[in-house]
Amino acid sequence: EDCGGGGGGGSAESGVGAGSSVVPEPPPLLLRIVTPNGWPECAGYYALAEDETPNGHHLWKRVDGDTWLYSSPHGQWMVGGPSERRKRFDCSTAWVYCSTVHGGMPPDKVEGLWERWDGRAFFPDPDIMVTEAS
Repeated sequence: EDCGGGGGGGSAESGVGAGSSVVPEPPPLLLRIVTPNGWPECAGYYALAEDETPNGHHLWKRVDGDTWLYSSPHGQWMVGGPSERRKRFDCSTAWVYCSTVHGGMPPDKVEGLWERWDGRAFFPDPDIMVTEAS
């Protein structure tokens, strides 16, 4: 089952530009997302999709599902599903996203609060964690 039940989540457009770039570091090959308060379908392990860089940034696919961790055109990390994939990630919709503009930093290194969509609005959720997995 995909993270969003087939439909797009909320729009997280902040109007903020992509910001300044940092010196790129090798991206993590595997990330783990924990979402204890909602969207359990988004939780799990995400493997780097080495042959794709939508919006000029790395992309990770959930190992056991059709969910993706991608950068929006505005430079924010987002977790979306098939509807975002069909748009080639040229969108700012998600069920879970980091409100901080990443400036080229990988999702596990961005300092900022992750938020989750409840069907009407995004709510900050300090329990959402994105970490490098080994």
